[in-house]
Amino acid sequence: MKTITSIGIFLLIATISFTQSLEKNFIDENYIQVTGSAELEIAPDEIYVKVVINEKDSRVPLEDVESELFDKLKEIGIDIDKDVAILDAVNNLKRYLLRLSVVSNREYQILVKDAEMLMKIFRGLEDLNISRVSIDRLDHSQMEKFRGEVKISAIKAAKEKAQLLAEAIDQSIGKAIHVEEIENDCPNRYSNSANIIGASSIRYEKKGLPQVEFERIKIQYKIMVKFKLE
Repeated sequence: MKTITSIGIFLLIATISFTQSLEKNFIDENYIQVTGSAELEIAPDEIYVKVVINEKDSRVPLEDVESELFDKLKEIGIDIDKDVAILDAVNNLKRYLLRLSVVSNREYQILVKDAEMLMKIFRGLEDLNISRVSIDRLDHSQMEKFRGEVKISAIKAAKEKAQLLAEAIDQSIGKAIHVEEIENDCPNRYSNSANIIGASSIRYEKKGLPQVEFERIKIQYKIMVKFKLE
C-alpha cells in the first residue's frame, strides 16, 4: 500500500514539474502576438417564416384552418413534407394527451428560398385571413463553408501583420506557437464567435406592389496568433 502511494506522489510531482517546464519554455520564447480579422457578406438563401393559426381568429376548427393552410402552400409551390415544420409540437401533444387544455393554436415554420416565394406566401395567407406571419430568421445553406473561409482569411491576415511588424525590427517570424479564436462581444444565434447579422426591409415600386429586400448576412471572425520571432 505504501509503494502505491509513493508511486502516486512521484507521478504527481513529475506531472507538475513537466507542466511548469512547458510553461517556462513558452514564456522564454521570443514571440510576437497579433490579431487578424476578416469578414464576408453573403445574400441569404434560407428564409424562415413563422406562421401562427388560431381557432379564435378564424372561428372554425383548427384542423380545417390547417388543411386550408397546407392546400394554399402546396398551390404556391411549397413542399409540405420538406419545408414545413410544426413548432413546439411536443408540448402541444402533451397538453392534448393530458387533457389539461385544448390546443387552440399552432405555430409553423416555413423554409423559403427567395423573396419572390416569400411574397407569394404573404399574399396567399392574406387570402385565408391568416395575419400572424413573420420572418423568423435568415440563414444560408452553405454557412459552415463560409465560416471556414472567413477564419482562414483572418489567420492569414494575422500572419501578414506579424511579418510586417517583425521586418520593422529586422527579424522574421517562425512557426505559430499559439492560435486562439476571439469571441465577439455580442452573441448571436449562429455561432459564439461569428457576428452574423440579418435583416429585411420592404419597399414599394410605382405599381404599388411590395418588394422585399434582405440585407446581406455579415460573417466576422478575429483570430489571435503568437508567432516565434527569429
